[in-house]
Amino acid sequence: FRVMLIVFVTEAIIMLGLTIVAPVSSNTMIAVDIVLLAALATPLIFFYAIKPYADERIRENNKHLKIEQEYAGIEKRSRLWLEHSPVCSKIIDLDYNLQYMSMAGISGLGLDDVRKFYGTPYPFDFFPQPFKDEMIASLDEARKTGEIVELEEPVINLIGEEIWFHSSIVPVMGDKGEVEYFLVVSSNTTERVRAEEKLRLSTDEAEKSSRAKSEFLASMSHELRTPMNAVLGFAQMLQYDTSNSLSPAQYEHVNHILEGGNHLLDLIKEVLGLAKIESDHISLAL
Repeated sequence: FRVMLIVFVTEAIIMLGLTIVAPVSSNTMIAVDIVLLAALATPLIFFYAIKPYADERIRENNKHLKIEQEYAGIEKRSRLWLEHSPVCSKIIDLDYNLQYMSMAGISGLGLDDVRKFYGTPYPFDFFPQPFKDEMIASLDEARKTGEIVELEEPVINLIGEEIWFHSSIVPVMGDKGEVEYFLVVSSNTTERVRAEEKLRLSTDEAEKSSRAKSEFLASMSHELRTPMNAVLGFAQMLQYDTSNSLSPAQYEHVNHILEGGNHLLDLIKEVLGLAKIESDHISLAL
């Protein structure tokens, strides 16, 4: 309605102006009227003709803008996670040069300014040679096979501390199915390795003590049996001595000595047998 009102008002003003300036015939007025209507109606027709297409374009642009904003938010959250994660993440190019390192690696290695290491070979020169050899071999394997390669080796940071890292070398593929770069994700396993080493030393010490005990008991076979055999021997002599017969009470007492001594001797044999097994001294007779 507003557009039509503007058209008629504009037409009226133009027609009034023409009448004032110079008299014109009715045919001329009709022709002018048609031209004005056409000129004023053309933008209106054009507007309503392209409006659906324009609305669709606006919706598409808004949709793309929303997707871009969502991706920007995801990228921001991902970068924040990388920077504050306890896991060290690194990006290595195909020439084995460092392109990125997260904060966990920077602080763990004691790097003041990691940017001066970007574009330089990885592993770093201050790393131990065994680690460098293993890392290069793992990168070569990941590049050749296109599969994730695991590695656990110690490194030395800039202040001389030994740090153990368990690293996963992930080859990142491009659209053509070829490796474009490597994502190296490393977890600090120093505490676990030290705990395992402490446990191993404690276990070794306990096994050493156990072996010493077993070897001692195995070597004491004669020394433990000889006194017991002497006790049992004298008890049997008393029991079967016909020249000095024992009273019933004495016979019962000697019998208790023999029963207890034989039971104790059996226990000694079992202990010595276990000791021989533990000390690998047992022999098999066929």
